[in-house]
Formats: sequence, C-alpha cells, structure tokens
Amino acid sequence: MGLRAPVPSGGSLQAASFASVPVRGKSVVTSGVYERSFVRNGRVLHHILDPRTGKPAETDVLSATVIADKSLDADGYTTALIVMGADEVLTFAEQTPGIETVLLTTNAHLLKTTGLQGEDVQLQAG
Repeated sequence: MGLRAPVPSGGSLQAASFASVPVRGKSVVTSGVYERSFVRNGRVLHHILDPRTGKPAETDVLSATVIADKSLDADGYTTALIVMGADEVLTFAEQTPGIETVLLTTNAHLLKTTGLQGEDVQLQAG
C-alpha cells in the first residue's frame, strides 16, 4: 500500500506516494500536518492541535502512519503520535500492542517500528 506524499492535496484524491508498506488484513491510517493548513505571519498553522496548548502542535513529525486491526484505533494513534514528536513516538509505539508505525520527519527521515523492520518499507524515488 502506498503512503501518500506529504503535500497538500487541495481536495484532490490523486497524489503520489512517498513510501509503500506491505499490508494484508489490517487498516492503514495516515495523518499529517500538511493537510488542512495555512500560513499566517510566516508560520504554517495546521489542524492537529496539541491538547496541552490548544494550538497547532509544534512537532518534527510531518506524517504518521499507523497499521492496526481497526481504523478507529489507528486514527486516534496517528494524531497522538504527531503531537508526541519523533523522539517519543517509536518508544510509545513499540510499547503499544497491536500497532506498527511509519513516520516521516520534517528532516525527511523515514522511521518505523521493529515489527516493520523486516518489511520493505522504503522511501520511493521522486
């Protein structure tokens, strides 16, 4: 399954993939700070809010993908992972049964949980 490139879609359902992950019988959900965003006073404001501040999360996670049995679970986790930031995400995800995670950081690093280490999850050229 292709993971959609982290660029605003402008409402279009057609977008290139930045990575792919092999999956069967699971739900794959991705959230990112690149959708539902705008620039104000030179700063990008997005729709994923930090519950501690009530403001858009200041994070180094551009895109968080969760693979789980149920979409409802995966969706809740993706938002939380973005708020956590990359340093905490992998530790949290490794300790949470039933989920695997793929992250793209703002520095273009692709990170994944150990359950996906043997899988061919990789950045695609282009």
